[in-house]
Amino acid sequence: MSTISQTPIYGGPATNTVFGGGSNFNANSDRYLIFDVMQACTLKSVKVVANSAGNRTIELRSSAGAVLQSTVVNIPAGTQTVALNFNLTPGTNYQLGTSGTLVDMWRNNTGSGYPYNIGGMVSITAADAGSSFYYYFYNWQVQGADCKSLATPVTVNVSVCTGLNEATAEAGVQLYPNPAADKLTFNLTQELASTTKSIEIYDALGKNVKSIPVTSEQTQVYVSDLARGVYTCRLINTSNQTIVKRFVKE
Repeated sequence: MSTISQTPIYGGPATNTVFGGGSNFNANSDRYLIFDVMQACTLKSVKVVANSAGNRTIELRSSAGAVLQSTVVNIPAGTQTVALNFNLTPGTNYQLGTSGTLVDMWRNNTGSGYPYNIGGMVSITAADAGSSFYYYFYNWQVQGADCKSLATPVTVNVSVCTGLNEATAEAGVQLYPNPAADKLTFNLTQELASTTKSIEIYDALGKNVKSIPVTSEQTQVYVSDLARGVYTCRLINTSNQTIVKRFVKE
């Protein structure tokens, strides 16, 4: 199995001072932020500003207020990053709030910038008290689900292009950048380019996701529309012989 961990993304207000005024709030532990989840991911951590030290219970709740996950964190006074590691699944109007007797953390009460979109995975849309309020949780760290490809037994017959031995054929193909985010470039030797008719790209499940004709020594393939993961490239020559390369889409 091949696993690629996604790079964490930060979003939401970076600190409690980026907009409006506010105060340390301790009147109602039921206040919370409302957010949507567009892609499966993990809410790794948030930043809070505590007025006093003590244990706080932080809860992830459904739109109906049912507790889905919770953690008790001992938070010192001051600005702190709090680890949550809440697993998020696609859905709307989730709640992130506190429970118990101790809150005593900063919340803004004069203006906000909803919605806060975090990497296309999470969108903080409101607070339960209204759009002027922002409660407790700043600088969300969100990490997308790992990309995993299952190890599947595959029989591959690799035939090298006519007139070239295997080492020469492999050396005749340059593939970069790898990993690639937007564009992938294939550089072929003149001899290899003259006999290669197409490049086919397959995902981890063996599905053909792209097929590109080869007309010169350099072929560029746009991969920004592909999901993150490991892909197999097959360079097929005029005799239907194949050279196999792999790349990682980040």
